Amino acid sequence: MTLPIRPGDKPPVPLPTRPTMIRGFTLACPVCGTRGLFRRWVNMVERCPTCHLRFERIEGHWLGSLSINTVVSAVTLLALVTVAMVVTHADPPIPLLLGVCSAVAVVLPVLLFPFTRTIWSAVDLLSRPLAPGEVDPRYDPQELAALAAERAERDRAGDGSGSGLSDPGPRTRRSDEPRPPRSSRPHDR
Repeated sequence: MTLPIRPGDKPPVPLPTRPTMIRGFTLACPVCGTRGLFRRWVNMVERCPTCHLRFERIEGHWLGSLSINTVVSAVTLLALVTVAMVVTHADPPIPLLLGVCSAVAVVLPVLLFPFTRTIWSAVDLLSRPLAPGEVDPRYDPQELAALAAERAERDRAGDGSGSGLSDPGPRTRRSDEPRPPRSSRPHDR
């Protein structure tokens, strides 16, 4: 359930559009990108195992998924009939066309089912941003924005501990530097 915003609350931070939609199209959680959200092809888990997002955020949530599935299936059938009419010069073999269209009308919605569920979850999250506490704080955009603001403030203050810039990390080999002998590489031991 989405909590109402009270006066003085910060507005919700939206998720980034492109990664959220890519995750939706690839059967992943739109918030954290976790895969394996379906126990079977048509049996989706109630919550993401990683960020704990409840996928059915409001009652009737899956009507959007059903709408996407219906529209894509109907447009596909319309395109199939249109192509058949153009190719056969408006005289298609009716029994064959009915058989093909019937098969597509039964199989396509089942094939699209998991995709339309995760796509709709992504669209829903983009149109209704996460409320505070709706997901694990490690994945909450509100929390991440607050942490980023803290780091930026620390960097501006000059202590440098927020960005990790003071720790250069492992040294990388320059392109003009020779490679070490094969036997001295750690992974060959």
